Amino acid sequence: LSHLAIENMRSFPAACVDLLSRLTRELGLEPTTGWIAALREIGAAIVGALPDLEKRKPDPPDRDWWRTQKAKPVHSTTVVDLLEALAALNASTLRDAACKSIAANPKVFNPATLIVPALQLLRERNGDAVLRDKEFRRLWAHSAEFLLARSEQPPESPKDWRLDVKIACRCDDCCELQAFALDPASQTHRFRVKQERRQHLHQQIDRHHLDMTHVTERTGSPQTLVCSKTRATYERQCRQYNEDLVSMAALCPLIGETDGDMQMIRTRMEVARQRRARARFAAT
Repeated sequence: LSHLAIENMRSFPAACVDLLSRLTRELGLEPTTGWIAALREIGAAIVGALPDLEKRKPDPPDRDWWRTQKAKPVHSTTVVDLLEALAALNASTLRDAACKSIAANPKVFNPATLIVPALQLLRERNGDAVLRDKEFRRLWAHSAEFLLARSEQPPESPKDWRLDVKIACRCDDCCELQAFALDPASQTHRFRVKQERRQHLHQQIDRHHLDMTHVTERTGSPQTLVCSKTRATYERQCRQYNEDLVSMAALCPLIGETDGDMQMIRTRMEVARQRRARARFAAT
């Protein structure tokens, strides 16, 4: 069975963990040594694959692409089931390695959207007993520090309309686009150029992820590309900030009263939340 996990973890991590969890729950009161050893081998295969796990779109040339498209993504239940299965198997070394790999891979195991819900579910299932769990506390601290690093302070609002960018292309249109982007006062610029030049400007704006819209006015000849700067990045940062504070609010009550580093981390999260509350009150 461990070979199944080795061969399928890349595309079906959630299914592999689910298999281990289901088999572990079927152990019964007096499991045999051989059965426990076999399940630990599956656990080792799963944990061994965690460092290389990544979010990826299936490649159509892959002979299993249609199966990969139907695969369930990694989610909070995946983390909970893995940690509980390894705990049931008394595989503390594997559990330690699993938590290290989960914490080291935030692209797959997003602290805000995946690990925080996993911690909530662990607390719900296991009550106060989970507070003594070293791995629970480790993932709690990891998630909290991740959120604080990103959103302890609110995003700084833009002071002007300058967009910092360096466009490699030095054609006349791109030099004009760059000058417009760097201009702190200008919000809109018009390019009356032929279609192929408008398409080139479209490509440069998209390639450099510039915060601006580009709409063609289909009057006159040549037609005019109207570029307007936006606050898209700042608005995205504000949404992220608000979502992170919600995650902090979910984390704070999970550990109860504590001391040392975890208490300092929790205090910082509470201060961050109070800062937003004061800002909202001042705005009203």
